[in-house]
Amino acid sequence: MPETPLYIPAQAGPLFAVLHGPDGGGAPKTAVLLLAPGFDEKRAAHGALARLARALAAAGCAVLRFDCRGTGDSAGESADVTLGSMERDSAAAADFLRERAGGAPLVLLGVRLGASLALRLGPGLGAARVVAVAPVASGASWLRQERGKTALRRSMVRRELAAAGAEPVAAPAGPPLPAGVEDLGGLPVGAELVAELGALDLLSAPAGADGPEALIVQVSPRRTPLAEIERLAARWRSRVECLNLEPFWQPLENPDIEPLAEMVGKFVGG
Repeated sequence: MPETPLYIPAQAGPLFAVLHGPDGGGAPKTAVLLLAPGFDEKRAAHGALARLARALAAAGCAVLRFDCRGTGDSAGESADVTLGSMERDSAAAADFLRERAGGAPLVLLGVRLGASLALRLGPGLGAARVVAVAPVASGASWLRQERGKTALRRSMVRRELAAAGAEPVAAPAGPPLPAGVEDLGGLPVGAELVAELGALDLLSAPAGADGPEALIVQVSPRRTPLAEIERLAARWRSRVECLNLEPFWQPLENPDIEPLAEMVGKFVGG
């Protein structure tokens, strides 16, 4: 199946993307826009998302995965990323995919923070369907978890150095981070994004009455939805499927992505 690396023109600079054409080269049944997780989760999920895109392309979909500004190989700095910039980049990517897919129905497939964006953007982008994999319901909670992971990594490095009898090494000299910018998993995160994440709450956000058909995928060994997922599905008028799969957005997890591809394929009609 053809995979074409390219750049999408966007207001704040070009966005790197990879377009996966449908197997066989015919007209795609569905145009799937992949919305990746944020920051450290995006890096960990990269390989799994590439395999997911290839599996959906083999099922007859056109799939576009892309880097928002300030991430990956796209223009911009990570400290300038905001939820607003992510939404604008997603809209630019959706327009590009629609043009390349010849009017095939648009599906937004998001993972973690990308799933939250997919639910929010679906009505405005005219998506036919939305798939939200393990969406971040509370941005404040997600931010606390990411800060905790960053602190844990630093603590582990210090303990390992101490156990090896290494002398403490001063951090390399460099310009301090601007006011309001913090280091999150090795990436500078700006104050505006931190504030937006603190306000992100899918359980209280208004859901449009005429939104696209939506599926929330709970990635968990549980066979029944968690209470939070049930509330989220009710708020966004979504159905829920439970999938026993390792969280591929976590480091060291590299599961077989085929069960997720099959679930998504059935839902989107690919």
